[in-house]
Amino acid sequence: PSTFGSGNGSLGTIDFNDVDGLSFDPITGTLYGTVRRSGNDLLIQIDPATGAHVPDAFGPGVDYVRIQKVAGLPDVDDIAVDPVTGTMYASVNNGGSSDNHLVIVDKTNGNVTDIGIIKDAGGNNIQDIEGLAFFNDGNLYGSSGKNGPTTNALYRIDKATAVATLIGQFTDPLRDFEGLGCLTANASIVVEKSTNGQDADDPPGPTIGAGQPVTWTYFVRNTGNITLINVQVTDDKLPAQNPICTISNLGPGQSNLDVGVTCQATGIAAVGQYTNTATVSGESISSGQVVTDTDPSHYNGIDMHTAAIGNFVWHDLHHSQTHEVDGIQDGGEPGLADVLVELYDSSHTLVMTDTTDASGFYHFDNLLPGTYTVKIADSNFAAGGTLEGWYASPPNQGSDDTLDSDGDRNTHEATVTVGLNETNDNTDFGFFRTGVSLQKTGTTAVTLGNSITYTFTVENTGDVVLHGGVSVYDPLINPAGDHEIWNHIVWPGEVYQFTRTYTPSANQCGDLTNTATAVGHPLYPDGSSLPDVTDQASWTVTVNCLQPDLTLDKSFKPAGHLTTLIVGDTVSFDVVITNTGNTTFVYLPLDDYFDKQCLTYTAKSSVPQENQHNNASGTIQWLDLTFSNGQDLAPGQAFTTTINFDVTGASANGFNTAAVNGALDEFGNGISDLADTVNFVCADASIEITPDVAVNQVGSSHTFTVTVRQNLGSGWVPVQGVHPSVSISPTPGSVSDGCASAGTDANGQCTVVINSNSVGTFTAHASVDFDINGAPVHRETDGNGQNSGDATKVYVDARLTLTPPQAANQIGQDHVFTATLEFDYGSGFIPAPAGETITFSLNGVGSIPGSCTTNSSGQCTVTLTSGDTGLSNVTASWQGTITTAQGSISATAGDSAVKHWVDARLSLEPPSAVNEVNDTHVFTATLEFDYGSGFVPAPAGETITFSLSGVGSLGAGSCTTDTNGRCTVTLDSSATGQSSVTASWNGQISTNEGLADAGASDSADKTWVDASIRIDPQTATNNVGESHTFTVTVQADDGTGGGMAPVQGVHPSVSINPTPGSVSDGCASAGTDANGQCTVVINHTTAGQFSADASVTLNVAGLSVTRSTAGNSGPGGSGPATKTYVSSSLGDLVWEDLNADGIQDGNENGIPGVTVALYDNGTCAGSALSITTTDNNGSYLFDNLPAGTYSVHFTLPSGYHFSPANQGGDDTTDSDPNTTSGCAGPITLPANTSDLTWDAGQYCLNPILGTVFEDLNGDQQQG
Repeated sequence: PSTFGSGNGSLGTIDFNDVDGLSFDPITGTLYGTVRRSGNDLLIQIDPATGAHVPDAFGPGVDYVRIQKVAGLPDVDDIAVDPVTGTMYASVNNGGSSDNHLVIVDKTNGNVTDIGIIKDAGGNNIQDIEGLAFFNDGNLYGSSGKNGPTTNALYRIDKATAVATLIGQFTDPLRDFEGLGCLTANASIVVEKSTNGQDADDPPGPTIGAGQPVTWTYFVRNTGNITLINVQVTDDKLPAQNPICTISNLGPGQSNLDVGVTCQATGIAAVGQYTNTATVSGESISSGQVVTDTDPSHYNGIDMHTAAIGNFVWHDLHHSQTHEVDGIQDGGEPGLADVLVELYDSSHTLVMTDTTDASGFYHFDNLLPGTYTVKIADSNFAAGGTLEGWYASPPNQGSDDTLDSDGDRNTHEATVTVGLNETNDNTDFGFFRTGVSLQKTGTTAVTLGNSITYTFTVENTGDVVLHGGVSVYDPLINPAGDHEIWNHIVWPGEVYQFTRTYTPSANQCGDLTNTATAVGHPLYPDGSSLPDVTDQASWTVTVNCLQPDLTLDKSFKPAGHLTTLIVGDTVSFDVVITNTGNTTFVYLPLDDYFDKQCLTYTAKSSVPQENQHNNASGTIQWLDLTFSNGQDLAPGQAFTTTINFDVTGASANGFNTAAVNGALDEFGNGISDLADTVNFVCADASIEITPDVAVNQVGSSHTFTVTVRQNLGSGWVPVQGVHPSVSISPTPGSVSDGCASAGTDANGQCTVVINSNSVGTFTAHASVDFDINGAPVHRETDGNGQNSGDATKVYVDARLTLTPPQAANQIGQDHVFTATLEFDYGSGFIPAPAGETITFSLNGVGSIPGSCTTNSSGQCTVTLTSGDTGLSNVTASWQGTITTAQGSISATAGDSAVKHWVDARLSLEPPSAVNEVNDTHVFTATLEFDYGSGFVPAPAGETITFSLSGVGSLGAGSCTTDTNGRCTVTLDSSATGQSSVTASWNGQISTNEGLADAGASDSADKTWVDASIRIDPQTATNNVGESHTFTVTVQADDGTGGGMAPVQGVHPSVSINPTPGSVSDGCASAGTDANGQCTVVINHTTAGQFSADASVTLNVAGLSVTRSTAGNSGPGGSGPATKTYVSSSLGDLVWEDLNADGIQDGNENGIPGVTVALYDNGTCAGSALSITTTDNNGSYLFDNLPAGTYSVHFTLPSGYHFSPANQGGDDTTDSDPNTTSGCAGPITLPANTSDLTWDAGQYCLNPILGTVFEDLNGDQQQG
């Protein structure tokens, strides 16, 4: 039996037990086989995973196809599928000794196309081709077996002509090649890229300063088994340098270096994370296949511009006569804003500028390391500059460089050096100013012969004293010499005031102006002189020598106007001002006062236009008539202006007054105030037609009433005996005009009656003409003033609805009916206007009001009540003609709305409960109705409302019942205490017992409880070896209003992590006391930190409550507590003091092996606490020490002495032990401190040795 199995086809069921040929189709992924069979070979498909044939490979029920014979040759020795075209080729013969044909086999049906006999180029037949295979480049190869003259050889066969080219014969002992396969050529290549010599495949890569050069190196290797040509390296971020390198030919295993090619690219580093990717490509020399590889590389560009310079430009103030300008920033000295600051590099090239902010600060950042010059720009001191008149403070004063002024006094420059990432924020510039202020005042006018008193005010407005005194010069007051009138030393901020008098002469009439000058002499803080400061002040006085005069006249325009003015008319008045004096008036104000009750200014006067007017106060004002007109009012000249008013109200005592107040002539002289008044009466009249709007059912008569009145300022009175004209549009069915026939009565009234039998709107307009004191009056119903507008009468058809048409209510509960009235004006029904009256009648139980009035929606409501069960029928009507509950125009008078009265009860469960705060609670409300036969669940959709007293909040104010008459509401509270919830239906039933007679105060009660736990102290620090106590406090609130109270007798669980050296747990043993507290005591002898957590479970008002400091600790609770044990250390160095000066020098090394003893007192007395020896560097250390007082004893090696103690000013480099006892102390060691300043210098005295001899022969040598 074959693993290929048996299959069905045109020859029936065949056992596939002799498979000679195999080939894999690389295009479809199908493995094909040929089955040797006498007569015809078969083609099958094989599952490479199982070795079994593929069923139904050629169609349903067709597992194989027959391979067509060619030239009578039945045997297929091997097959091969072209990897490029997918075409199947086969070698066929007859047992191996006959000629071999190369054929094409159709893979779907086995049909064959003969290419020809396989021959060599000389035409010789090639026999017994047992194996066929394609190379991946599309070339076909064949191998011959043991039969025929050309045995055991390898050929390349032209698949188009079947011509075979001998490649060679297989060497012994290889024989009878039945099959052939080709190994696929493997073309591949890799590239490795480095940045500045670092293989940085992953970020960040090397760190490179921005602007620095970057070199990328590319290493390429052929990792395949075939030569590559046209190899190129490119980089995605370096298009200008692509290709980076080109290699024409690269053999298997070779790199670019092997063939002498260097691949490099360069660039300039930028700021930030940088990534670029190299790509290498190469082409297979045999197949043309292109292979590629990529490799990324990274670097992190950092900004070298990280230095910064800046600080403060300030106002160096004078504080007192003992604290003058000093070049040091003092409290309260402000910064100077808007100062231009320049920054120059070491070559004095301008780098950047900045302007100080509102607080005086400037800042230069993004700087390279180096030396810079900060300069206060010269432009600041130019005319109009920010520092014009300012001077630099003395530089480098005091010992604090952060508070002094650094700028040169003359150049205003300071030199600063900064390094990478360094910020110099102490380059400051102080400035002060000099100045003097002079003010001069006096009277503005004086009559000839009187004196003028001038007041002078002198102020030092600078920051330095004005030495030698400030001098004030005034040539008018002191015409002699240098004109000095005052001198005094003035300190900064000081103000002096003095007066001087002057009497003008007759030739100084008119304006007299004189100017004073103040001169001060400031000094620099070092005593050198600064430029003088000056200021000038002038004052002008008018010397009066002449007298002015004016007249004023006010009159109607035109003259002879009636003195009764009618509201709605206009009226004009002339004002004439005449200069009757001998001076020219240059300032001529005019005020006009009018009766604001009857006049309104129209702002339409003749030139000039007024400056301001106020109708509310009845005033008009011209500030200066002559100046506004462009002229002065010369002697003998007159000025006329016309003022126009509208008559807008009634007044019995009307007036209009003109006044001149405060006029001035050319010399500043005034005159007495002038005024002139015109009096008159303002009258008004009105006409009114009522009602203004009315609606009637068609066929009903309607009466319009016309009223005429007049007002002469004492109130409105009727006008009798006038005949108003009344017009009705359109013309109604009938009109009866009493105004035309009878006129107005004693009440000033007359009437017009109309009627219409069809719907429509009718407008009534009225007018009247008469006179008041001879002044004609016309009024009409135009809505102006006190006149009414036209009146409107609407004849309509109507309908009325009453809702709800039927309903059920709890007895004793009010029920509201809504009546809706609609009118049809001819275009369909719309809501009736507001104010219509609806009347009601009741048949059955209960009571109801008799009427209501419609709103703007045509609706109004009435309330029906009943204390008995049963039916109530309510009927509504309008004007006695419409009555309906359904809204039908044809409804009969018996139509009504029906109300069914029931009894009800409501329950709320549970009636009482206890909850922990923040734990949601649910109440269930149940509503039942009694229709007269006992209580049953209320229908779905009824609304239950809830009210809450006490703590907490309801999830909703209401809920809607389901089919069982039930609904729910939630209650939450974050506070302890009592909650009472009341449920109600229609505001009448409220109960938690479910009784029909329950009172409104019945409620469901909820008690909210809480508890807390805390552990104290929350944080603490102890010396090692000291005991520490944690106190645990437990409290509970039972919701009765007493708040949190201690809980006695519970046993909190306390955990300490990590475990300390010792623990005494009083919470576990004794539990909490009357204060709700218990303690846990720990101790530890080495430094470390410990965390304490506490938890407890207790019963509060019957409810189990758990609290923990690790989670829910409750109100006033705490989190875990932390205890830190700290230790200290002391020590340093024993060194060989080569020069015995008691100070450690750079060439002096430590002495190893010296014994050092530690004592727990300050005098090295008693037994040593610890003993150690110095290490190879001469260092020693005593650590893990509690705070306290200690001393250290040093042992001298043989031949050594102690160096002098406490030499120099640096305690870290001196020698500390007593030179006699070797003891250093007392040493006060605080907690958590390392004191490494206790050193010992030791030195050795080396002997000088020699021989004293008698020189017998005097040659100065021993011998």
